[in-house]
Amino acid sequence: INNNRSTEYNRLADSVDSLAERLFPLIGNTENQTAKGDAGESFVEDYLSSEYHSSGIILRNTGKEDNSGDLYCEYRGLRLVIEVKNKKTITKEDVEKFKRDTLTLTECNAGLFVSIKATGIPCKEDCSIEWIQSDTGVRKPLLYCSSVFTEPLKLRFAIKVLEWAIQEP
Repeated sequence: INNNRSTEYNRLADSVDSLAERLFPLIGNTENQTAKGDAGESFVEDYLSSEYHSSGIILRNTGKEDNSGDLYCEYRGLRLVIEVKNKKTITKEDVEKFKRDTLTLTECNAGLFVSIKATGIPCKEDCSIEWIQSDTGVRKPLLYCSSVFTEPLKLRFAIKVLEWAIQEP
């Protein structure tokens, strides 16, 4: 029995260490912006994968592609570009770039801007929605959520709202 407990303890300790390694860039005071960004993207991707694993969600990391957001998500007709920011202060430039990217990505029909840490997004209320329109008349809903690390259910809320929004004329 003691040997089984020791094995189980070691397995759990390894799991905790692995989790701590992944979370430190997200919540720690690291200077490595790339590591913080990657950790934020992983947090969102892992959360959505676990919440929608049996629902046929498709997620693809697009963080290394130019003007493509950080994640691409397909779910029930929703073709979503997700921009993840893991920094204390979100700038207007961050928001404007997200809007440009969402408009130019013809394969997406909606956008989600996620702030992991910041409590505010410039000129936006938390969980606010807006519609943008391209020069050709294509309209796309955008949703903005902040402080997602402490309130990850906002991601589920965002998916539901955007799923509804793409059905609107």
